[in-house]
Amino acid sequence: MQKIQGIILIIMIVILSGCGSTQPKVAKNDITEKFQFTDLSFNLSEKVKSDIKYHTEEEFTKILTSKVKEGLEQSGLLSEDVSMNTLKIIVDYNRRFIGTDTIPTDSLLPPLMDYKIEIFDNTNLLATITRENLTYTGISMDFKILTGSMRDKTYEIEFMDGLAKKIVSNINNIQR
Repeated sequence: MQKIQGIILIIMIVILSGCGSTQPKVAKNDITEKFQFTDLSFNLSEKVKSDIKYHTEEEFTKILTSKVKEGLEQSGLLSEDVSMNTLKIIVDYNRRFIGTDTIPTDSLLPPLMDYKIEIFDNTNLLATITRENLTYTGISMDFKILTGSMRDKTYEIEFMDGLAKKIVSNINNIQR
């Protein structure tokens, strides 16, 4: 079962893609091999207030910070050395529900997500990576949307897993 979930997660990450993006063009010597990571801003927006308790902005911040740190550690990119460049990540997360613009329900749609990764050397901004209009789709997700069965905050953990992996992948692929 875990193998199937792993395969589905990989497929979802591949599908998680954005329209707008920028890749930094920075001299190799300007970017350090590892990074300090201490700042993640998470901005949650939603048009509908649900009766179901979904994650708060504070919970999302803690969850995503933890997942990004874990991914950076596993990739060998995290350091506490003050001489390393610092990462600042800003996420805009638009929680959506089925029927938001007509007859709103408590059933989730995949969110729309934007993020910006800024790389600093002390106070100097060296590079920015921007991803916009990301969403989370897939065959199993489409079925859950059709049936209106995404009525639990555990689905948002799936969204955070995919988002964290995409962020870490972008950091890992910086042209150095």
